[in-house]
Amino acid sequence: MSFLRTLLQPDYEESPERALVGNAANILQIGEFQLLQLAYFEWFEQEMPEATTHRVFQAYMVKSDVPPWARKFARKVVDADAAGEIDVNHEYFHRYDQNRATYNPTGIRKFVIACSLIFGLLGGGMILSHYSAQDGPSILPPYFDDRDFKLRKPEKPNNSSVLPWQRD
Repeated sequence: MSFLRTLLQPDYEESPERALVGNAANILQIGEFQLLQLAYFEWFEQEMPEATTHRVFQAYMVKSDVPPWARKFARKVVDADAAGEIDVNHEYFHRYDQNRATYNPTGIRKFVIACSLIFGLLGGGMILSHYSAQDGPSILPPYFDDRDFKLRKPEKPNNSSVLPWQRD
């Protein structure tokens, strides 16, 4: 039943403490383990050692055991978000991110300029090719040319007064 519920509701967490940590991580737009690292740093004022990292990760992921310092940090984040006092883009929360890209306000303008250049080059090329192309054969076989359909004037005009269908 738990597997089916997880499929239907992916953010469902059986443990309310893990749900609190997951909610705080979602608010900060980071992973749950990054939240645990931040909570450890705030509580102990040092980076989490390798030995502790493995132990905390295993206890959190396998046994659903949330350390008290992580619970307190997660509550602070959720309360600060409810009060509107948190900046989720602050570098403090994203220092464990590998490549964190923030929104660039001039990015949209650069995108529009690049798209305009591409459309201008493609459109200009199409117009130039349209006017520089010679009349060619048709697209489908037998590839007739306009010269094949021109009517030729007879070399000797027929001056007979009687039309061919009026002859006896």
